Amino acid sequence: MWAANWWEMMVSAGMTPDPDNIKLSKFVFDHVGYKNVVRLDTGLYYEKEFDSMVEEFAKLFDFRIVDMEASPELIDRCYRNLCEDVSG
Repeated sequence: MWAANWWEMMVSAGMTPDPDNIKLSKFVFDHVGYKNVVRLDTGLYYEKEFDSMVEEFAKLFDFRIVDMEASPELIDRCYRNLCEDVSG
């Protein structure tokens, strides 16, 4: 998901007011210690050019790509847990 919309995520998360400010976003990622981007293979292929988007994101921020398999059920469960945690 982030690979397709990472610039919007940067602004929404408060990392930068300008999604084109790669330098600031990279500084934030470096500061928190991010070094990898995970490409989850859920078996769902709905985003065109997903692999190239992940590769572009990784290249921009000097991340290593880690490939993992995950079922749609796992993603759904994680999302539901996150929603519960956020809503208290």
